[in-house]
Amino acid sequence: MAELQCHISGGILAPKVEGPPVQFGRVYCDGGRNLWVTDAALQRVFYFNQQEIAHRQKEFELHFSASHTSQVSTALFVCKREDETILSIMHSTFSTFRLTLILTTKGTLSVFYADRDDDSSAPVLLREWQLATEMTSVVMAHSSTSSNEVQFFAGCFDGVYGEVIIVSLAFDAQLSPAPPAAAALSATLDARGIFRIKGRLSQLLWRAAGADALLLSVSHDGNIDVWDWNREEDATQRFGGISWDVAAHGALSDGGALLHDSKLWLPTDRGTLIVLPFTASQTTPSALLLEAHSGPIRQLLRMSGGRYIWSYAEGGRVSVWDTEHVSFKGSFLFPECRIANLACADVELVTHLWAVDGETGGLASLVANESIQGFDGKVTVSSEAMRRAEEGRSSVEKLHAVLDSASRELRALGLDPLTAAPTEGGSDADEKAEALVRVVQDYAASAKLLSSFFGGGEAIGSDGKTQAGYSGLEERVTDLIATCRDASAAEGDVQDFCSSVCMIIDENRELTSLHDVLEALSDWKEDLQTRDRKEEVEPVGNDTVPFKDVIAQLEKELRERDVYTTELDRRIVELLSEQRELSVQLERTQQSLSDRDQQIHVLQRTADTAKKAAELASADAAQLFELEACLHAAREKEAQLEGELARLRPREERFQQCEDTIAALEQRVASYERKEKLAAHAIEDFISVQNNLFEEVTGLVDWLSSGDADGDAPATPPNGSDEVSAGACRERLVLLETHLAEKVSQQKRYFSLLRSEYETTDR
Repeated sequence: MAELQCHISGGILAPKVEGPPVQFGRVYCDGGRNLWVTDAALQRVFYFNQQEIAHRQKEFELHFSASHTSQVSTALFVCKREDETILSIMHSTFSTFRLTLILTTKGTLSVFYADRDDDSSAPVLLREWQLATEMTSVVMAHSSTSSNEVQFFAGCFDGVYGEVIIVSLAFDAQLSPAPPAAAALSATLDARGIFRIKGRLSQLLWRAAGADALLLSVSHDGNIDVWDWNREEDATQRFGGISWDVAAHGALSDGGALLHDSKLWLPTDRGTLIVLPFTASQTTPSALLLEAHSGPIRQLLRMSGGRYIWSYAEGGRVSVWDTEHVSFKGSFLFPECRIANLACADVELVTHLWAVDGETGGLASLVANESIQGFDGKVTVSSEAMRRAEEGRSSVEKLHAVLDSASRELRALGLDPLTAAPTEGGSDADEKAEALVRVVQDYAASAKLLSSFFGGGEAIGSDGKTQAGYSGLEERVTDLIATCRDASAAEGDVQDFCSSVCMIIDENRELTSLHDVLEALSDWKEDLQTRDRKEEVEPVGNDTVPFKDVIAQLEKELRERDVYTTELDRRIVELLSEQRELSVQLERTQQSLSDRDQQIHVLQRTADTAKKAAELASADAAQLFELEACLHAAREKEAQLEGELARLRPREERFQQCEDTIAALEQRVASYERKEKLAAHAIEDFISVQNNLFEEVTGLVDWLSSGDADGDAPATPPNGSDEVSAGACRERLVLLETHLAEKVSQQKRYFSLLRSEYETTDR
């Protein structure tokens, strides 16, 4: 992207107002290259025309000067509620004026009027309406030049459902060359619903393609609904039911979607750019996921006549995408200003952009040179082609200037350039006709010059933007030529009148204008007075009609025609009003008929059911009665069984209590058995210990009794020593005592363990 030059050419400082300092939030450009800028809170609108833009750009250059004082600005529009913000600013350009519509999130609609030929004056507020509903999205539909009508689509939200409505705004009075006072201005606002969806609407897209006009609604949860405007039906399935996964790829960012060349470009808040084919298909089309940026995409711009789309995010990084192949062409950085919002003021090969500086709060004027490199590294638009494009753009601007000058000249001559009708204070018809001739000649020369220019260069002939400018000029020239033809047709009536006067006065005299007719009548009157012929006239053919009677008859016919025309105009206005009222009544009647059809359908179904019930035979009725009797008997039997069951329930409860008691007794018996076993084991152990003690004592007694006959001493040992016998006896007694102590201790430990087991069993 080395050949793509983008630099800051100027700027506008944030305006000084009473109160806290202002920072800009969004910028919009109308058809006259004037700026409509909101503040950061989206509650005020400031207007800058071309002269003021030039003045403030000089102010921007001098803002470092200590002696400079910024100009105080006044907001053109201010929201009336604190929770109300500006949703969008829309522009509708007519032939001689522009209408600007400001719509807020709370449904406030303000309409401003501006003259296309006079950009020095500020727009005038025409009317303001309250739609009394919460608005979430809006898109301009179309405007009608003949009826001063503007239509736009808006998305509403009631907390659960989102509804798309169409708002039609029609002014009964002509707004050109100057609108009537606001108090005397008669206007009609009509709003009606089209379709509803569940959820919040994020954006609306309008594709006006004649017989295939489509309205697209993008919801917050990623669903896209399509409405066929001409057929008045849902066309979502016709295009495959397109949607995307919000949880996986992110929601639609504030930059908004873009429909271009049968492709839907969806920027997300995760930096992903989703491209969906928008063609009629029975299957869901496959989407292309482009990793465009690392953060939320702020805006999409259609550049280079639709060949490229720019996407930019935080940090000023711009990615350029080829719309035909959906491929990445390169990227570049905007100049050092934190861009928060962009608007195109002039779309040519050299594009003029206005950007809101998010850091300073002012406006920056950017100039982008769209000589974008291709994949082979060569510049697709040469310097010669760009030079010719600049010349072509200059020529188109000059021709538009010629058109504006000619329109002002026609008004100065008292002729409306739209209808070729004389206005108040206008000049004579011949001068107006000559003015028309001069204008047509100027345009013929200009068109010839532009045609030769386009025919001389092949490179510039393929440039879509300059061609578009030429096409717009060609349309304006065509409209003016048609106007001249209408004027010529009106002049034909004048020529017929002149011919009639010639036949009356002098067949040899040529009359070409009303001025000639007046002179001829004056001369004829003098001639009549000279010849003393006061009321007689020369015969026309075989008839002799007095001249005064002819004039009176002609004047009478003219008056009658004027009265008839006025009556027709009044009748047309009444018929249009009646038509609108009848349309509203027709819609209400259709709704009432639809409701009545539903009621009739319900009543018909009820009548059919009653008829079928009445057609039952007597046998079927008897069978029904018999079945009813059986059902009654069964219910009585059921009641008896329920009574028996109620009487058995106490027994069942007592039986359950008995079972619980038996289970408790069994547990106690088992506990007693365990205790009995423990007691038996304890007794056996006690008896065993006692037997051992008894055997020990018996052995000691036997040993002692084995002495002499008197039994006072044990038997003499083999060594015959009395001392040894006494010691052996004591030793034996000590051993017996020790043995008895061990047995008693063992018995105590055993009884302690037995007591623990017994207590455990008792638990």
